[in-house]
Amino acid sequence: MRRRRPVYRQALALCLVWLTLAGTSGRQWARAAPRHAATVATTPWYSAIARHIPRPVLPSCDFGRGLAGLGPAMLALGATLQAQCSPTSGAARAAVPDMTYTLFDNSSDMVTAYQSLAYLDAGALVQDFPSVPCRAGWKVGDCTWGGPYAHLLSYTDHGAPHLLASYPASAVLLDLTGRPRGESALLAYFRSGAGAPLNPSPLPPPATRLRNMVPVAYRPTCSTVAGSPRKGIIAAVACRVGLPSVAYLYYDLFSSGAAMDATYRSTVDGRAGWGSGCPSPWGTGECPYRTGGRPAGRSLQITYKGYPWLIWTSDRLDVVVQAGGRLNGGARLKRYWETGAANPV
Repeated sequence: MRRRRPVYRQALALCLVWLTLAGTSGRQWARAAPRHAATVATTPWYSAIARHIPRPVLPSCDFGRGLAGLGPAMLALGATLQAQCSPTSGAARAAVPDMTYTLFDNSSDMVTAYQSLAYLDAGALVQDFPSVPCRAGWKVGDCTWGGPYAHLLSYTDHGAPHLLASYPASAVLLDLTGRPRGESALLAYFRSGAGAPLNPSPLPPPATRLRNMVPVAYRPTCSTVAGSPRKGIIAAVACRVGLPSVAYLYYDLFSSGAAMDATYRSTVDGRAGWGSGCPSPWGTGECPYRTGGRPAGRSLQITYKGYPWLIWTSDRLDVVVQAGGRLNGGARLKRYWETGAANPV
């Protein structure tokens, strides 16, 4: 017998999803600035989702800038990255003008999001989904297709047919949008498997991933140190950079954004007021910061026994960086930090 999901979790998920979808046209999720496939292949946080997208589809994709491409509801449900694409061949594009890949922290979060969206879009039951096979024709409702996906939802929104498929092996949701009265063409494209998320080989170990995020110039100065699984730190490195403005850099990779946020907040508590501001040229305080004009994370400035420390989060990578400056060198440390030279890549 299947365990029922707690009622409060259903209510929270549905409210959050409704808030995200309420200001959009249909179920169109936020589309961010386009990124070329060559950029994607060399950028770690893009490649995390690009590795699941079939090569023929990849050149057409627009990638959200980290977490900024997702609404608060999808973030709360564990979504980490999103890409909006379209098939590259003329016939397929005529059938499927839009397809959205959403990557989640894990398969469990992906299933929760799928169930919440299914409830909103088709009135399907959240608690006990029927394990009925998908029929050959078009049918609004949830069904089990088999193969690499657990569930397939077919429904119609504003006259356009949709297919929402969950892929536990990749922790990816695929949302296909067809043209009005184009149910048969949409279903045929889905059955072809041309747009199905890939399930590539696992990512490198966390320690390797983190070392690759450290700026190249500093990697020779770094050594791996023990993480803290209790806090969600799955990899950590310490770097003795020895510059006039900064002596040490510490990078911590977290298992999730939630774990990173909780650890950062506990660091702030008792040291500075949340959102109190980050004085210049130096002073104790905490504030959000931006990179390239976009929200990137939060930063904390403190002084300990005369030594300045600057601690900041990278929301797109789930990494916290700590920079230790020289005695009474707060202003120099902040000027160094503002260059972005120590930001994880």
